[in-house]
Amino acid sequence: MSPLRWPLCAAWLSLAPACTPHTEPPPHTEPPPHTAPTEPPPAAPGPAGPGPDDRFIVPEASAPRFYVGHYDPATAYFTPSEQDVAAFERALPAFLAGSDDTEARAIAGELSSRPSGPASVKYRRQFVGVVREEGRLVFGNYFCDQSESATRPVMVDDGGRCYFNVFYDPQRQAFVRLTIQGPG
Repeated sequence: MSPLRWPLCAAWLSLAPACTPHTEPPPHTEPPPHTAPTEPPPAAPGPAGPGPDDRFIVPEASAPRFYVGHYDPATAYFTPSEQDVAAFERALPAFLAGSDDTEARAIAGELSSRPSGPASVKYRRQFVGVVREEGRLVFGNYFCDQSESATRPVMVDDGGRCYFNVFYDPQRQAFVRLTIQGPG
């Protein structure tokens, strides 16, 4: 045997005992089939508070169902990042407080005066990534109807400051357009 082959054979022989069959075969296990739920499970009854029904980042595939209403059409959709949505929510109270609209300032006061904890959520929120003439925007749809889940499309034509939506440009870190529904 040539000197070059011997180290390879020795390495193979040292592994051979590890490759011998066991007396009992290992138990047969298969990974569970991957199934993606089409919608999250319904929320358990209880007091309103922060949870999956209060804040929903809409996946790109579902965006056309959520981006409905009286808005300029989107040319494409995307899933907003967690970072973009967090920046949106941090900046929103100051944007609303600086508005000339008295309803916007009232909403800012409601958002800013909420204590933290389970009772802090007045508005349920939906965040949809849309591409429009202005570029890539995050559309935020806010509503205070606690009987509606944020995981289902919600569109309202009236209801005052209980229903509003706003577009946010994450690249410029600026809000583009605010719409507060008329009194119902």
